[in-house]
Amino acid sequence: MFVTIIDVIGIITAFQLLLLGYILLSHKKGKTLSHRLLSAFMFSNALLILIFLNNRLGFIPYETLLFGWAFLRSCYSLLIPLLYLYIKSVCYKNFRLRVWHLFHTLPYLSLVTWAFIQTAYSNQILDIFFLFLHHIQIVVYSIIILGTFHGYRVAIKTMYSSIEKVNLSWLLFLFLGFIMMWFMDFTNFILRFSHISAPLISNVLLLLSLTINFIFSTGIVYCGLKQLAIFSGINEKPKYATSQLRSQDYEDYLNRLVKHMEENKPYLNPDLSLDDLSSQLSILPRYLSQVIHQSTNQNFFEFINRHRIDEFKRQIINTADPKTTILERLYNVGFNSKSSFNQAFKKYTGITPSEFIRQHRS
Repeated sequence: MFVTIIDVIGIITAFQLLLLGYILLSHKKGKTLSHRLLSAFMFSNALLILIFLNNRLGFIPYETLLFGWAFLRSCYSLLIPLLYLYIKSVCYKNFRLRVWHLFHTLPYLSLVTWAFIQTAYSNQILDIFFLFLHHIQIVVYSIIILGTFHGYRVAIKTMYSSIEKVNLSWLLFLFLGFIMMWFMDFTNFILRFSHISAPLISNVLLLLSLTINFIFSTGIVYCGLKQLAIFSGINEKPKYATSQLRSQDYEDYLNRLVKHMEENKPYLNPDLSLDDLSSQLSILPRYLSQVIHQSTNQNFFEFINRHRIDEFKRQIINTADPKTTILERLYNVGFNSKSSFNQAFKKYTGITPSEFIRQHRS
């Protein structure tokens, strides 16, 4: 038995995945469902690497665990559904596993069934066919996951005035890491299927895939535990079409909102959320969101940032002190990021903050 660098990386990665999976299961703080889903992803990933290593190094003969391999080999069809469910659970705090989520196990059950059949009748063509379906599965789920990210980013702008802490960009970045890992495996599969893969190319792709897997797994656990400690996700809000807000209440809420914004300037709080503002006004969050959207055609994020931009402009026009920097002023009006301030200012005024200052101080 000759051990290569690929085997060493594989052993280290499999051990790390098992360890991280155990840490997630034993972690008491944060969202337990998210931890369990991610732990299941880690264990499935580790099992696949261990099977890969066993095929290379021959620790356990295939005949010894003939039917057991059927369950283990099919774990690769569980990876992307588990990752999707984990992402969904991180984004939405009211996410729960339901009976219909068993649908995600159909590819796994199909592969297990085929693996049992294959023990009696080996067919290489059908084997390749099922591997090809696995790659199609990853493409389909990737599209669904990207749609989930898009829906989440739209939703948080209806609930938060500053989204830097809740945008989950780290999760998208790590998902792209998973896609890179899959792409290495898919390329290897295509090259082998086409019979044009040289051992060196195959080994390089395997090494890259395992290395990315190692980095991806460490990153998603570290960022996931850190994020869930400070942010538990958002609720999936119902649409306004089902709202029971009466017209007379709508007018009252709108007047209270306008008066509160003018007199108390709650937007100066950089961490202002929809729940905070609704509490200040004693209005249900879903009704307040509806009032903001229908009266201004803006979501909560845009509504608050528009007020912050207007406040910044008022301070520039009414204050003659040139010593106060733009950075100080953007913090004073409620922004906590220069990039988001510049983007919002250009969107609402058509010019940059520096250009606006020059126009009103020249």
